[in-house]
Amino acid sequence: MADEDRAADERSGGDRLRAALAEDDDPADLVALIEEAGRTKDRLDQLDAILRGDTDLWAQLTEGRTGTVLEVRVDSVMQEARQLTTVFRQTLAEIRRRRDGGSSFGAKIGNILDDL
Repeated sequence: MADEDRAADERSGGDRLRAALAEDDDPADLVALIEEAGRTKDRLDQLDAILRGDTDLWAQLTEGRTGTVLEVRVDSVMQEARQLTTVFRQTLAEIRRRRDGGSSFGAKIGNILDDL
């Protein structure tokens, strides 16, 4: 494996997504959406690791002095992952819409609040 390929493999999923989506002439609002999509991808990857049982990622348990059994419950991780997936999908769709729409940057600035 070439050094370039190895360095690319070490980047986070969000970093790889940002690199794949970014273009040199992207307007600021599109850059912000791409950055948010990358952060969301990284969060989804961490939630996936939690759901797969990678407890070193989010918790460290030590036995108490009395030998009490500790129970850790993570109730809403799957729900959060589903909600974040929906947001991620919507963000990617908005990026695609803005890329394919062909509207000028000035028109986007004028209507920026319409998309909120």
